[in-house]
Amino acid sequence: MENGYDTPYILNRFWKRNTVPDFYLLAKDEIERRGHISFNCDEENVNVYQPILAYIFKASRVSVRNMDTKEDIEIDGLPYLKTFIQGYKEGINYFEQDFKALYSPFDTDKLVAAIKSNYFDTRLEKEGKIGWEKVKKFVPVNLNHKTIKEEGYFSGIVSRVEEIVSTHPQLFQDFYNTQKKKDSSYFLTTFENYEAQTSEDFARVKDNIDTNGHFIVDGVKVYSTELAFIFCSNALPARNLDTQKETSIKGYGYIKSYVEGYNEGIKYFDSKYSKEDERDIHINYFHSGYKGNQGWNIIRTGTINPPIITNESIKEMGYYAGIVNRVELIQKEYPKSFEDFDKCGHDLPPQKIETKTDKLKVELSNYGFFELPKVKKLSEPNKQSLIELISTNGLPYSIAMFDFLGFLKHIETQHFETKDKRNKEVAKWFNSDKEGRSVKGNISSLSENSNENKSKYTAHTHKETVITDYQKLK
Repeated sequence: MENGYDTPYILNRFWKRNTVPDFYLLAKDEIERRGHISFNCDEENVNVYQPILAYIFKASRVSVRNMDTKEDIEIDGLPYLKTFIQGYKEGINYFEQDFKALYSPFDTDKLVAAIKSNYFDTRLEKEGKIGWEKVKKFVPVNLNHKTIKEEGYFSGIVSRVEEIVSTHPQLFQDFYNTQKKKDSSYFLTTFENYEAQTSEDFARVKDNIDTNGHFIVDGVKVYSTELAFIFCSNALPARNLDTQKETSIKGYGYIKSYVEGYNEGIKYFDSKYSKEDERDIHINYFHSGYKGNQGWNIIRTGTINPPIITNESIKEMGYYAGIVNRVELIQKEYPKSFEDFDKCGHDLPPQKIETKTDKLKVELSNYGFFELPKVKKLSEPNKQSLIELISTNGLPYSIAMFDFLGFLKHIETQHFETKDKRNKEVAKWFNSDKEGRSVKGNISSLSENSNENKSKYTAHTHKETVITDYQKLK
């Protein structure tokens, strides 16, 4: 990262067979044979489950497109390996803390079921159910440190699952046989040599989108020419990435997933935004609403890169297309409020006063709050609701919630050399005493054996309340 900014990149395509790097093919063969390829950096060993990531980590000159400047450049992959390892270690720590009871003789059936559920289909994103195994199934589209750290986090968890399954074969004898039907991943060889883009059907779809701004499928808007072409096709050449066999797929079979996501996107936008939120809508639409530092409108301007599709990825595209549709409608309904919508007026005075909740959200984000396992499980709207709870219920409540979420331990081990420094920093977020005495007292009150003045520092009285409030958000 440069100056703390996580520049968003997209890997330039090398899908034509005669341009695929040798190490990518080597990594692919190794992963198909062993299930992963191992990397060692700074005396840390990690398992990587995607050949594209292995290639990035190995290469000193990775050809990418800077999504901010739209320039094609080359970057070093090693810094991303170090970020991957950081996330990998955090994933291992999370698994060993939450599932360490597996090693006891009690409730093994319940614990095995919990691991199985999380591995195959726990809700990790707000759309659909995607388990820890997603690191084996889905190729990351965007290249930035946030995405790579998340890949490392879940890869660390998967590595521990594989180790335990191997160590306890009797206990996990049916582990891989009871999963639900897979959402198969397909590489669209349709676009591999761009032959489809010269066809009459592709030209018809492109002309429709160029003229109207979208293509209508089952009553909803599709903004990507490639995606609309897929939906109109009944025999798309593709490669099944699970079996590595050439096949053909029915593109229109993905319409249902797209429509489902589309409707969810509409509900999300309608529940969160109004005409008074023009500035927030602008920022999310053009800059940061989708993934990393990309806006919602990437659905209009982007292509399917890499050309790999699943029902989950199509549903996600539908989700953001539904949001973009609502942005278009609110612009038409309130033209005066949105007359400067397309102008990037970030140098203008802010139209909305930054609230206490907004300020706290920025501070927590700087310290990895949104990467906590319990926070990552929440939908985006409920993450916002969680921040509002913390910012409006006073310091004792906030300390109790931080403790429940594991945030206090996280910042103590990852960001501060001493508890004193931690306490003073947390005190700043809540405009408490600058020495952090109130923070220290409330943290101490959470311990049953503490001699702290519990009539003055009352975080301990909120222990059950914060758990109840969190469960309502799940």
